[in-house]
Amino acid sequence: ANLGYGMMFSASYYYITYYIGAPQMLPIYMVILGLGSLISMVLMPLVLKLCKTPRRALLITQVITAVLYLVLFFVGKNSFPLLTALSFVAALFSCMQNGIVNLLLNDTIDYVMLTDGLSLNGIVSAVRGFASKCGAGLAMAVITAIISIAGFIPNAPAQSAAAMTGLNMARFGAPAIISVLLVICLCFYPIEKRYGDIKKMKAEMNSKLDKE
Repeated sequence: ANLGYGMMFSASYYYITYYIGAPQMLPIYMVILGLGSLISMVLMPLVLKLCKTPRRALLITQVITAVLYLVLFFVGKNSFPLLTALSFVAALFSCMQNGIVNLLLNDTIDYVMLTDGLSLNGIVSAVRGFASKCGAGLAMAVITAIISIAGFIPNAPAQSAAAMTGLNMARFGAPAIISVLLVICLCFYPIEKRYGDIKKMKAEMNSKLDKE
């Protein structure tokens, strides 16, 4: 999730500057992405309410994100207004992943407590923090690898067709693949079917605390 989030912002510089060929439009495009990211956090409670569980919310938003990225991969260059509009909508859904993943951490903590009787709050939070840093660090490395393999030449007045494909892949293709991988992982998410047991466990724990 952090890798896809990082690539969305980092690859935009190369995409707008070299693939679209309009570096003067970069500030506008980045503001649009930033607004999408901000508004997504406001909309997240509504999405969670409609989807009932964090797993379903992340699953649905990532499916929408993957579809929008695939559409943009093929039509993004056709129209800058269309590019910004669809990118904004994609950001509304894709950026929710960071907040929803934090809710999945709570699921993980509860699940471990249910199955093993262990409280791993600190360890799970540490793993989340480590994953966040890894995702942020890998984002730029993956982008650089993709465009370098494709033959991208920095500051060149013209790029080869392969390099242009690499730029498009870094901005929309690879993040779409990451969203698909997230969806596949969520299809095997083991915790949702244990929500009833977790709820019962918490009720029993609260009952014991009240008696004490």
